[in-house]
Amino acid sequence: MIKKIKIQKPKMPINFKECNDAITEILDNEKLEEVIVKDDKIEGIENLCVTLNSCIFSNVIFEYCDFIKIDMTDVIFENCDLSNINFSYSSLYRVEFINCKLTGCNFNDSTLKSVTFKNYLNLIIVFHFLSLGKLQS
Repeated sequence: MIKKIKIQKPKMPINFKECNDAITEILDNEKLEEVIVKDDKIEGIENLCVTLNSCIFSNVIFEYCDFIKIDMTDVIFENCDLSNINFSYSSLYRVEFINCKLTGCNFNDSTLKSVTFKNYLNLIIVFHFLSLGKLQS
């Protein structure tokens, strides 16, 4: 008998504020909460322990970002390019990647719970010593 696993979807607030300068917000506060980031390019984020809570990223290109030890809860990435992003030692809970390019992403030693990859492009990802709980592709 196959055991069905229920994947929890991200729990989103009713109202989001639009974030027009995500890079500054991340660099100043090391976190983003209850924001939507659209049609943007985020680059050069590294050596920070970033927290993302209840965020939506739509049509965002991430370049030269190193998200080691990032903590993500209730986050949606839609039509984003996350190629070669390092998510090592990170925690992802109720996160969705929809129509995203994920070539070369590194999730070494990370914990993924209720994470969904939908209609992904070029899914070539490193999962080494990964703790999985409710992963859907």
